[in-house]
Amino acid sequence: DAILVRTARHEERVSLYREALDHRFDASERLAALHTMAGLQKSELGRPDDAIDTYRSVLDVDDTDARALDALTELYRERERWDDYMEAYQDALKKCSTAIAPWIVVPSDHKWFRNWVISDTIVRTLEPLGMKYPPPAPGIEKIKVV
Repeated sequence: DAILVRTARHEERVSLYREALDHRFDASERLAALHTMAGLQKSELGRPDDAIDTYRSVLDVDDTDARALDALTELYRERERWDDYMEAYQDALKKCSTAIAPWIVVPSDHKWFRNWVISDTIVRTLEPLGMKYPPPAPGIEKIKVV
């Protein structure tokens, strides 16, 4: 692989990784190979449609892979495939947002509204926690500020 990188033989690298997939059964290894292939297809070979297919293969392995979802969203936007773009964006929101770590869509057309949505979300998240300031440390009354 290092020789192919140095000699900029990107097509051969993609083929090498594609062949390696037949022998990689561990999900993390498959994901790494697929991400490398998609990156080469998109950036080095200028084949965004092939990169889209490869990123979709990533989602077959892990349908919550944020990196693949982000890449697909960007590729769809660049290719002006708006229906696919919206579908990928909605998938990212559905699959990556959880009860413990929800994603919130914040409109940013107007700064004042964006700031209000963020502030309101923070307040509504923290209020139910019932947090209070801790009591002062014993002996704090002896400390003098000069």
